[in-house]
Amino acid sequence: MKKNGLVIFGSKGTALELEDYITSLLPDEFSFVKRVYIEDDLIAKNNLTAYLNDADVQLQYIFGVMDFEWRKKALDQIAKYSNFTPYSFIHPNAFVASTAVIGKGVFIHANVSVSTECVIEDHVLLHMNSSVGHHSKISSHATLLPGVRVSGNVTIGERCIIGSNSVVFQGVSIGDDNRIDCLSYIKSDLSENMITFAAMPTSKPRRKS
Repeated sequence: MKKNGLVIFGSKGTALELEDYITSLLPDEFSFVKRVYIEDDLIAKNNLTAYLNDADVQLQYIFGVMDFEWRKKALDQIAKYSNFTPYSFIHPNAFVASTAVIGKGVFIHANVSVSTECVIEDHVLLHMNSSVGHHSKISSHATLLPGVRVSGNVTIGERCIIGSNSVVFQGVSIGDDNRIDCLSYIKSDLSENMITFAAMPTSKPRRKS
């Protein structure tokens, strides 16, 4: 009989929340759930080699860390293991429209709303109480922190981090690798690789150095 194991990348914070959700809400889903710190040679140091070499073990993973540099470090190390596959978790208190498309390795927190015909790409993290309006796209490895409000027809690029309780207005396009401060109001398009500070509302977003 195959064993189904889950690896959560991350040591605390969101990774711990994920572990609590999965073990309490889905107690029979996995034979084991293991939180793993991302480091060099993470496979050997976290005793994953035996699982990956065991034909009777189906091993899945999900990220509990939002920083893409850490994610990339993990992805580079596990790329050669075809039997180590991404897992998506959607909290039962979240609403996801039947017409929404959800990618691989997605974590949708409690009280999140994903509206009609949204696209949520791979490895996106939607924290609690955030919402994504109709026909919006959240690109891979993006993170919406708690309370973010994304209006309809919005595009958020890859690896973006949108700070808590920020609002992205209707039809806005945000380029890849943006960092947006908490409590920000994004009313116009942002090019890639920008930083937006809510504490300086009269200043323009600046390009990251």
